[in-house]
Amino acid sequence: MMLSARKKLGILQLKVQRNRNTVNWILSTYLFFVAMQLTTWLPLRYWAAWGGGNFLDTWQVLKYADCYKLIHNDVYLSQGSCPGYLYGRPLLQFLNFFGIEQSDSKVVGFILMFMVSLIFGWLYKSTDDKSIRYLLALIVVSPPVLLLVERGNVDILIAFLVILACHLFLRDMKYYAYLLIGLTIIFKFYTAPVLVIFLLLDKKHRTRAFGTLLLIFSTYSAARDIRMTQTPYPNGAPAQFGASVWGKYLDLTDKMWFTSTIPLAIDFGFFLGAIIAVVLIMKFTNQDLLERKFTLVPSSQIVFLAISSIHVACFFLGTSFDYRLIYLIIATLLGSKVGILTPIAVRASLINLLVCLYFSYPSGGLQPIGDFLIEIQTVVLALVSLRVLVNTIKS
Repeated sequence: MMLSARKKLGILQLKVQRNRNTVNWILSTYLFFVAMQLTTWLPLRYWAAWGGGNFLDTWQVLKYADCYKLIHNDVYLSQGSCPGYLYGRPLLQFLNFFGIEQSDSKVVGFILMFMVSLIFGWLYKSTDDKSIRYLLALIVVSPPVLLLVERGNVDILIAFLVILACHLFLRDMKYYAYLLIGLTIIFKFYTAPVLVIFLLLDKKHRTRAFGTLLLIFSTYSAARDIRMTQTPYPNGAPAQFGASVWGKYLDLTDKMWFTSTIPLAIDFGFFLGAIIAVVLIMKFTNQDLLERKFTLVPSSQIVFLAISSIHVACFFLGTSFDYRLIYLIIATLLGSKVGILTPIAVRASLINLLVCLYFSYPSGGLQPIGDFLIEIQTVVLALVSLRVLVNTIKS
């Protein structure tokens, strides 16, 4: 009896210590970002990527919210007094409802900064591995993460809401989970695959029917706003990644020969090359990437599936700015813990992630290497996601 009490006390003390370490990590990460903001983000200034210190992406979204009160749907025009908005009207309506204006950009920016610190704190606790935690420190100071936080991009809010929704889904609070994902879809469109995953894993008819109706409504809302959008989505290759980035590299150097079919062939060729590279690595190293027998980890598999599906969707929908690699970061770190990748594949995946992040926009001409490694990472994530999804549905 005494031994059992001591054992329980030891477990409690271990949990308290882990929670204390997590809180310290969150505060340290947040203070680092605050220090970067106060010192004008010197790395980004050196790389000529500094947005001016006013959380530029936050400032732009709040500017559109102010414009929406005056000119409504004209924010979707390519020309006019306030043109160029690319995402869902409900985001602007949400900001107007709560009275959040352009002058609040710094306050909102610091809130988003704390949100991303919470995300990294959660990853710190979820990985529970010293070697990965050292890697996490290098990830926090990587160029895409610095750019994400310095710009105060809405992707921080989307990632935070998706993770929260997954935890609500796991705790059988599915109505709230569906509502949060539906909200992210009408805000920024690309999270629709998460709602599909929830529907595949939900075994309750009532909540599944609710989720189906929400998917139809949110998809209709997103499609309606996309049809109104006249400004092209961000184009080009610098500071971007995605399945279509290769043709855009060439488009920047020689537009005379560039046609609609050539870039598709180039992009497909590079993606096929990434698949072949994964197969050759497995063949010539005589190593399996995936475990033949594994036990799924319920606490991380849902979040892994959700975040991985977002990255894959963003990858194939075109090009995204490098700060959207936050989804690749989360998916890779969680993918190392779901129990499907072999130990050597886990190490290779984590090292490759780090190379992807540092061979990004300020890497001095090495970005094409980073883009190809991102394609390889995406192939591996897709394989793991499919295996997780199939086995989760079976169980």
